[in-house]
Amino acid sequence: SSTTDTVNGLGRCKSMNGQLHYPKVRCVTAHRVNSGLSEALAVGTVSDHENRLAEEVITQLPKGSIVVGDRCYGIVRLAQHSFDQGKTCVFRLKDGIGAKLKALQGNQNSFCWICSKKIYSCKGRIIHLTVTDPNIRSREIYLFTNCDLSDEDVCQLFLQRNQVEVAIRHVKQTLKLSFISAKTVEGVKKEIYLAFI
Repeated sequence: SSTTDTVNGLGRCKSMNGQLHYPKVRCVTAHRVNSGLSEALAVGTVSDHENRLAEEVITQLPKGSIVVGDRCYGIVRLAQHSFDQGKTCVFRLKDGIGAKLKALQGNQNSFCWICSKKIYSCKGRIIHLTVTDPNIRSREIYLFTNCDLSDEDVCQLFLQRNQVEVAIRHVKQTLKLSFISAKTVEGVKKEIYLAFI
């Protein structure tokens, strides 16, 4: 809701029709792929970049966790952050980038990527798989990983991520998270966190 605390802490947004009467938030959450239970949450303003929030979430995860993410995230930066935090990762690459890196990989398992004028050195491998589903057409997927699991196990782990996304969509629709009634920034964070527990 729109109170002095939430507006000062989260700001107001603009839509196509002008300024909104209530603040909007952006949140990134991490879930266990085997159970769907929420493990970590970061909440920020709508102007906060998802990568910054994702780094905050990765930092909250226990050492030894495997971070699984889709191609929407800046995977190079997040892969480096995961490694720096003592975690391994499995990230889906954008198709064009994945195909180029797979062709360049050969038998090497180390990449040096320049991204946003910063150099990230990520050791890992590219996995190429074709996902077939009777309900949709088959599709090519490229994954970057630096974990010690077999290619088959990495692929299964990544494919389990879809169940978590369905669970998140269900939580948002069932609990009607499009509007939060909390009157403080801390209350907003608690309401979102409780929804995902």
